[in-house]
Amino acid sequence: EIYSDVRELVGFLTIEDNPFSYLTKEIFSYDDYLYNHSINVCAIGTAVINSFNTTFSSFINTHLNTKQEQEYSAFRDTNKKTEDAYKCFQKDEIEHICTGFFLHDIGKVMVKDEILNKPGKITPAEFDEIKRHSYEYGIKILDKNKLNNPFLTNTVQYHHAPLFKGHERGYPLTKAPNEIPVYVKICQLSDIYDAMTSKRCYKEAFNQINVVTDIFRSYAKKDTIMQYILHS
Repeated sequence: EIYSDVRELVGFLTIEDNPFSYLTKEIFSYDDYLYNHSINVCAIGTAVINSFNTTFSSFINTHLNTKQEQEYSAFRDTNKKTEDAYKCFQKDEIEHICTGFFLHDIGKVMVKDEILNKPGKITPAEFDEIKRHSYEYGIKILDKNKLNNPFLTNTVQYHHAPLFKGHERGYPLTKAPNEIPVYVKICQLSDIYDAMTSKRCYKEAFNQINVVTDIFRSYAKKDTIMQYILHS
């Protein structure tokens, strides 16, 4: 069902008069792996963000409703069901977030193929060039197409940013981990999972169960909000 929703999203994004049509064609035509990776991250991220939205919103509403019952029990109709007042993300926000998941790596179309798909070890200079796909190239493409939606720009710019204090190799370093939106953290974890479980010219695919175990070991207990993401 998630992949069906993603296919519908991709179909919508490719309509000629849609502002995203140029970007999606760039992904389609550039590289098979980039296209498949974009689809996979979008599918995984969509499943996680919807689950997170339900569980976290439920947690907050339980807290709010319990507090309300304690404070106003003498004044309210006890037979009336307490309504949920909080929703972490609204439907239209989820749609923008999922579009950001699909476009998170759009900046890679500006990185030379021989660097992205280099079979051997990359040099520090080559890694610096790859890093530019997020905070420079990706943002440049969004700006060029006048796509300044914060859900898109945050996801493209910060999907490799440090997720917790002491998180190594994260970039850029312009935001503290607690300033990174939860949907961007979900994108990064989805990105990591798909990259590790996919076969590339320079590596074999890792076992999915081992990858999930490794992600939990690496990120669990490092950040409170990450606990909800990892269990979504």
